[in-house]
Amino acid sequence: MSNEYPTIGRARRMEQKAVSLGWVIPDEVKADVVGEQVKIATDKSGEASNREKTSAAKCLASMNAQNIAIAVSSNINEESDKLTPVSPAAMLVEMRKTIPSK
Repeated sequence: MSNEYPTIGRARRMEQKAVSLGWVIPDEVKADVVGEQVKIATDKSGEASNREKTSAAKCLASMNAQNIAIAVSSNINEESDKLTPVSPAAMLVEMRKTIPSK
């Protein structure tokens, strides 16, 4: 079996591991990493094993989750200046209002 995807192997597994550990992938290589992981995850030629395809899909999902977390964090930081501080006791009182009584 020829290796049409020379990137399948140790280098891609290391990228997947880095993403799963939450390491930041530099922007200059992120597009290449995503492109290669998509190629592996969607391989129909039989070059990539089911395990490699699953790992690539997990890597893409992890990268997406990290992007969402970054976006949410950015939004929270921007919005935090607009928030009014509320005590934990006041939050608890408001939460109890939403729970139906028996």
